[in-house]
Amino acid sequence: MKRKNPFENFSLPGMSIIPGKENTGNMPPLTCSHDNYDDDYDMSDDELRMLIDEFITTKEDWAATHPEGMKCRSDEYFANLVNMISIAMATLKLPSSTPHGFEKEVAMSCAAYLEDLVSGLGVWHSFRTLHRKKYGKWLPFYDTEHEDYLLDDINIEDLKFLVWQAFCRCGQPESMIYSPYSQGVEIISNLIFDILIDSFEKAPEASRVSDYIRRVFKKGNYFELRNLAEWLVMRNKLISCPNMMRAVINEGKSLASSHDLFDESMGVYFVRSIRAWAPNTGPMGCRSSKYLAEMSRAQGFENISTLLDNIQMVNVDVFRMKEVKQKDIVLEDVSGDEYVVTKESFKTGTRFKDTKGYMTSLVKYGDRWWQNGAASVFTEDPFSKDKPFTSYNQNSKSKEWTNSVAERNGGKRIFYCKNKEEVAAILGVPDKTKPNDNVSADNYVLMLSECEGMALLQNLAECFKDKDNPFYKKRIAKEDSLGVIADGNVPEDIAHIIAENKLLPDAEMSAQQGKRFGKAIVQDNMEYLFDFFRTQNPEV
Repeated sequence: MKRKNPFENFSLPGMSIIPGKENTGNMPPLTCSHDNYDDDYDMSDDELRMLIDEFITTKEDWAATHPEGMKCRSDEYFANLVNMISIAMATLKLPSSTPHGFEKEVAMSCAAYLEDLVSGLGVWHSFRTLHRKKYGKWLPFYDTEHEDYLLDDINIEDLKFLVWQAFCRCGQPESMIYSPYSQGVEIISNLIFDILIDSFEKAPEASRVSDYIRRVFKKGNYFELRNLAEWLVMRNKLISCPNMMRAVINEGKSLASSHDLFDESMGVYFVRSIRAWAPNTGPMGCRSSKYLAEMSRAQGFENISTLLDNIQMVNVDVFRMKEVKQKDIVLEDVSGDEYVVTKESFKTGTRFKDTKGYMTSLVKYGDRWWQNGAASVFTEDPFSKDKPFTSYNQNSKSKEWTNSVAERNGGKRIFYCKNKEEVAAILGVPDKTKPNDNVSADNYVLMLSECEGMALLQNLAECFKDKDNPFYKKRIAKEDSLGVIADGNVPEDIAHIIAENKLLPDAEMSAQQGKRFGKAIVQDNMEYLFDFFRTQNPEV
């Protein structure tokens, strides 16, 4: 359906960014790239070939964005659409500060948006539904409560969000954060809006992908659902961060090189399996299972949605084998907590008789735990007195511990400390910091999260306007408060406390519409910005 572009007569303000400590000022306006075209420049064949390889998207490249790398008849169409968007964006002269890979990321995510809508994959629906459940509206920043915003059609507000997300995901958080109301976001979104509106009626469905997703939800098989979760986290262009797969491979190789329990391929598989259920994923900064639950619910599989909503995870730990049953094994961690793990989650033919323990990851799906990814076997008791052992999973008991600390302090969750000794005193643990410890700060913000354990911010106490905080300095807070949000280390429940109690009243964005406007962006969307920046580019 062809609809009028609501911004075609809109006067665009200048493009602006939020300056970081190493980057100040506003982006220059976008112009046509041919303004600086050099007629005398002669590109070599090798340079041209490299440019084509980086710039052009093939149907094989597009198929790689599907679950299981699934090929569809529609792949060529969407690969061509990516190229069309990329060529259109090449007519714009993007500022030198534009993140590397930004144009390709925008083209891929906007083409994925169209494929998702016409094929009914449900990924974009899951993001909007989760946002509406938490914040009462379909999208952050933009007004979607008008008659032209249609859930089953192309919306300019959706595209603006995707362009803003690409700016942030490709470039944050090292030097800058981008305003969702910048001129660049407006110009690029309008350019792509016209392309997608023209493509909406003729775009083919990726029916193999939509049929596959529905079959997985219908069956409810744990491993097939984990494959979908991996797809969302690592390859889906609406949810995943750029370069996620590369980061997983690098992390797996590093694990293998530093640990004799894994070879390289097992290390990569181990990391990939854990990242599939990562707690901070996509534009809502939540576990991937939450997106899957909404996708499943939209297709009518409420029972599977409930199971996905209640997934629990132990990232990685060492467990002693306590008992072998007919269909399950019973593992226990170093503190004696037991986990009933289904034998289905191990490779067919696995022998448990001589196994004394495992180092692995566990996921609770339904009423049983599932071994998640690779499992390294211990043939001797890992908790024997001859081999004292400290749990790999440092936060495994964090909820109980942090709740006890908070209860001891009258239910308080945020503390402002001068040094590590004060931190240790609040926690009720001995301070083991050595005098020559070079990891020190002028102040600390100690946060006791009910869901994520303890978190600590260094040299940021000046930003918190709290009657209990002696370190608050308005001048410093105006410069650094946004960094508290963009840092990505504030747990979800603590972020809610900060936003609800207005503890960062000086946080603002640089916006060409003015300081008051830039401040309103942050203050009105603070909790969501915490959600978003909790998910960082894995290579930053």
